[in-house]
Amino acid sequence: MLSKFLQNSQNGLDEIKNSIEQRDGKQLNFLAHRFKGMAANLGAEKIAQIAQRLEDSGKQNQLEACELAINELEMEIRRLEVWFRGMKSELSTP
Repeated sequence: MLSKFLQNSQNGLDEIKNSIEQRDGKQLNFLAHRFKGMAANLGAEKIAQIAQRLEDSGKQNQLEACELAINELEMEIRRLEVWFRGMKSELSTP
């Protein structure tokens, strides 16, 4: 599941960014909620928390501060990818 999440995370991020660029708070709310749910199901708490902030911004149609959250989200996803790659290599090493 984690591998699938990481594969699809860039598309999800692109959709979120597009909703912000389009100034579509309702769509941002929907997309961030979906992203948050996927992250929470995997135990990626930090990612889920950032997605919650984006969801709240969309709900309130306050999209001005989203750039910082997007940057944090991208950074946390990269950290998760690095951790996951390390775990995969550790598990495959005899």
